[in-house]
Amino acid sequence: YENKKDYAEVFSKYLNDSSKFSLDDITFDKTTHWINYIKGVLKEYIQNGYKIGGFSMVVDSNLPIGAGISSSASLEVGVAKFVEELFNLKVDRKQMVVYCNSAENNFVGVSCGFMDQFSVAYGKENYVIYLNFKDLSYEYIPFDLEDNLILIINSKEERNLANTEYNKRRKECTDAVRLISRIVKNKNIKSLSDISLELLYELENKIPEKLFRRVKHVVTENNRVLLAKEYIFKGDVEKLGQALFESHNSLRYDYEVSTEKLDYLV
Repeated sequence: YENKKDYAEVFSKYLNDSSKFSLDDITFDKTTHWINYIKGVLKEYIQNGYKIGGFSMVVDSNLPIGAGISSSASLEVGVAKFVEELFNLKVDRKQMVVYCNSAENNFVGVSCGFMDQFSVAYGKENYVIYLNFKDLSYEYIPFDLEDNLILIINSKEERNLANTEYNKRRKECTDAVRLISRIVKNKNIKSLSDISLELLYELENKIPEKLFRRVKHVVTENNRVLLAKEYIFKGDVEKLGQALFESHNSLRYDYEVSTEKLDYLV
């Protein structure tokens, strides 16, 4: 609710912790890390000309933190919707996703992509989202598993994106795009999505082995997304499952972001 002050006060029921801060000077909090996801979103809205007054808020959740199921994006989108409703802000939903993503990138310091924030903001029961990150165009695809199940298993192995290999992988991919564009003399290659499977294997002995494996993961994963879309339309759950196994192996061996526990579970 609005507190008619120039500050925000937030209580996290999940963490049993609270924070109070001025809206006139939003700065990074080195001691209460979780509040930075909220501060980052508020700063994005304020910097873009939206009027946000003082408020008091209680946050609660049943999402495990650091388990890879978008707890930070859920908090960001939840806060964005909260201030939009409370202060009657008219914000396009896609723009909200951009603000939340920017908050995590530029305020919290995690170079994440758009997938988590977009999924939280646009998620729809019994559908999957086919999303193009180049322009954030998307398509809802009906998803009926019939008698099959998707299991979400908490490995209890916490990871913090800001302190893991995530930012390093982002840099490796950016470096690879720059190098490949130079090698093939094609300035139109601006992201790894511009690289075909055919070009990928032509590059195998032309770029460092580690960078090749990073590129291989992304390019083959993009291809698996196209195949998964086809399998979902056809209702071929077996092939969809196989594609997911292949995705994990690529994450394990080429992108090198898996763990022993995850490998065991898979």
